[in-house]
Amino acid sequence: MDLQWPYKRHTEIYQGIQAYADEHAWTLVLDDFIARHGDDGERKHFPYDAVIGRIDARLAEQLARWGIPAVNVWRGSPAAPSLPGVFQDSTAVGQLAAEHLLSRGFKRFAVLPCLHPGEQDAAAAFDDAVRKAGCECLLDAVHNDFCQSVEKYTVAMRTIEHWMNSWRPPIGVFIPGDAYARMVVQTCRLHGLRIPQDAAILCGDDEEAFALRPRPSITGINVGYLTIGKAAAALLDELLTRPTHAQAPALPPRHIRMPPAGIVARESTDCLAIDDAVVAEAIAFIKSNANRDIGQQDVARAVAIEVRTLQARFRKVLDRPIAATIRMVRIDKAREELVAGDRPLAAIARDAGFGTTTRMNHAFRAELGITPHAYRRQWRDVRQAP
Repeated sequence: MDLQWPYKRHTEIYQGIQAYADEHAWTLVLDDFIARHGDDGERKHFPYDAVIGRIDARLAEQLARWGIPAVNVWRGSPAAPSLPGVFQDSTAVGQLAAEHLLSRGFKRFAVLPCLHPGEQDAAAAFDDAVRKAGCECLLDAVHNDFCQSVEKYTVAMRTIEHWMNSWRPPIGVFIPGDAYARMVVQTCRLHGLRIPQDAAILCGDDEEAFALRPRPSITGINVGYLTIGKAAAALLDELLTRPTHAQAPALPPRHIRMPPAGIVARESTDCLAIDDAVVAEAIAFIKSNANRDIGQQDVARAVAIEVRTLQARFRKVLDRPIAATIRMVRIDKAREELVAGDRPLAAIARDAGFGTTTRMNHAFRAELGITPHAYRRQWRDVRQAP
C-alpha cells in the first residue's frame, strides 16, 4: 500500500480495506515486498490466499501464473488493465469540479493535470463540461516526476508560468493534483493575482496538509478513498467465492469506478465572478439568507436600490432575474448536500430554502433537467466499466 507516503489515496484506502477485514474476520498481513515469496517460482511457498493493494507488473504476472485472486487499487499501475480493480471515478471528479466553478459564474477556465491516466481523465471531463456550457478552457500538463530533481521542477514551473500567461481573469482553475495545486497558488501570488477574485482554484483531491496552509485555503474534492478501500475488499471477497480459474468463464477483469463524495469548499473558490459591486453585494445577501423565505423585494432592500433597477442590473450582469438567481443559489446548496451524504430530501429542501421537496423538484427540473433523487443517484451510484 506504500504507506510510507501518508496521502489519503494510500492511508484511507488501507483503512477501508482494514474495516472490511474486521467485519469479515479476515487476517490481513501488510507486506511491502510480497513478490519476494515467488522468487523460487513455486506456488506452495506463497503464504497468502489473496492479494489486495497497489500491484505492479511483476507481482501481477506472478499471481496470474498461480491463479491467486487479486484486486488492484493503483490506477497508474502498468498492470492495471489486466487486473480487477477499484479506483476513483476521475471523469466524475472533473464533472463535479466544472459544476462547482460554473456555479460561481465564471466564463473562462483553465486546467492543469499531470501526465497520469486518472488526472488526464478528470481534466478531459472538466474541459468537456465547461465547453458544453459555451465557455473556453486553457489546457496544459506537467510531468509526473516534476519533484524528482531541480531540473524537472524548473521545467514544471516554466510550464505553469506559460500556462498562466494565457489567463484572462477572472478565471476558474481546476488542478487535479494536490501537490502542484499549492505551486499554482504560490505562482498566482508572485504574479499579483488575487485568489479567488482573479483566479478561483479548485483541487481534484483534498489533502489538508496542502489545502489549509498557507492561506488562502484551497477548495478540494473529497474523493472518498475510504469507500474505495471497502469496495476493493468487497470485490476481493467476491473473487474468493468464485470458481477456480480453470472453471471460471474467461471474462475481462472488472474495474469499478467510485464517484466522489463531494466538494470541500474553502477560501480559494469563495467568490462569484461579478464585476458589478451592487450585484455582488446582492448575491452575498442571497447566499447568506437563501434558507429564509426571501424574494426580490428583500434583496433590493438589503442593497438600498429600487427593485426595477436591481432587476435590470441582474439581467445585464448575470443574464437572469433576481428570482432565478435565488433559485440557483438554493440549488447549489442542495447539490452539495445531495453529493456529500444521505440526508433525507425533505431536510435538504428545508435547509436550502425550498421549504418542500415538491418545490425543490420543480427547481431542479427547470434548471438542471433532472430530479434531486436522480442527481444524487448520478453521483452516488457505483460506476462500473469493463
